[in-house]
Amino acid sequence: MLGTAMMGLAAATRSRSDDIATVRLAYELGIRAFDTARVYAPAGDPLYAEALLAEALYGRDDVLVMTKGGHFRTPEGGFAVDNSPARLRRDVEDSLRALRTERIDLYLLHRADDESVPLVDSVGELCRLRDEGKIAAVGVSNVRLDQLRAAADTTSIAAVENQYSPLCTEWDPVSRAECDAVMAECEARGIVYVAYSPLKTDGPSITELRPDLGSGSCSPAASVLAEILALSPAVAVITGASRPETVRDAATAVGRSLER
Repeated sequence: MLGTAMMGLAAATRSRSDDIATVRLAYELGIRAFDTARVYAPAGDPLYAEALLAEALYGRDDVLVMTKGGHFRTPEGGFAVDNSPARLRRDVEDSLRALRTERIDLYLLHRADDESVPLVDSVGELCRLRDEGKIAAVGVSNVRLDQLRAAADTTSIAAVENQYSPLCTEWDPVSRAECDAVMAECEARGIVYVAYSPLKTDGPSITELRPDLGSGSCSPAASVLAEILALSPAVAVITGASRPETVRDAATAVGRSLER
């Protein structure tokens, strides 16, 4: 799955046309799932990443687009969370317009770890939006095991998006132990576990942390992605590749996983 966080959050220093070309290259290389979110945007242009993805994939009807709401940029450039039903409904309506679609393939509550609004209220609203035909499937992100179970008791959950990087010790906002437990629960329930920030480290490079990967036929990054994909049949990974060469490398990792 190709992610658009870097493309949106760093939009001021990037070329929009180059980013659109990179998304299209990912499609040409066989990637059919794409991740975006309301919050992946520069201040003042809240739908930037979703609109970019819509332009890049326009006319391609064989893709899955996952987006998220309840987490957004403030006018001052900060970040905020509002998981209220009213805010989520507004975010879904905005995303429908930005993505140029009548129904979003997969919509996630972005910051399930924020419990200022009861989780069942937030997920319940996404369930209603699904029943109205505006969302095809519901998911949650940044979720603990107890929260996943509560969400799954409320409605059918198609996907969880949590961190998963074997290269770092700082896991936030959900601990590694919780993420391991959530992954196991996803496998048991038939829920897709979408691993974000799969190449995150605490500072050292991948080759410093994993010198054993330096002599393989694939890049160290592709090897790590393939290892994560092999953890469980429930696992998918989001690559933040934002240049043609890194997109090609990520596609190599997917190919390696399929060969296993």
